[in-house]
Amino acid sequence: AKTDLGAQTFLPWAQSWFPDAENIIASYAQDLAIESCLQNRSILASEWYRSMVDNEWGANIQLRGENAGGRQDHFRTLEGGSIKAVGRGGGITGFGAGKLREEYGGIILIDDLLKANEMRSAAARKDAYSYITGTLKSRRNRLDNPSTPMVLIMQRLHSEDPAGMLLREEKELW
Repeated sequence: AKTDLGAQTFLPWAQSWFPDAENIIASYAQDLAIESCLQNRSILASEWYRSMVDNEWGANIQLRGENAGGRQDHFRTLEGGSIKAVGRGGGITGFGAGKLREEYGGIILIDDLLKANEMRSAAARKDAYSYITGTLKSRRNRLDNPSTPMVLIMQRLHSEDPAGMLLREEKELW
């Protein structure tokens, strides 16, 4: 349920309130991240969800047409918001997360950056940690903006997994 609640339910809810928010979903594999991205788009485009948003709470969010060129790894709203999906090690040049403001402007949501069997590999653990602290952290639209959160969702299977390393090396930030 971690992925369902974090990457496939929270983001549509947040995007409804802030349609211009810019978000990134990262996972260990591109296809897993794309699945979350497509689920988000499907929820936001559904008649039931749109009727709830339009009548009860949030903004009247408008999605930009179909994904340009059949792309499944991202979509945008007419209000300037976006959700971008990326697998560990994948490039995300040209995409960022967050707006420079007090209220929610976007998030970098990291969902299972390692497969369970990769936890035994020191190299895989280090690679995932480096991807978070290097590539993903640099994707905040404003590096000096601490209001763009990074959320790590994962199963703890090793004391030196990315969560353990982040808590040890950047305890004040996580």
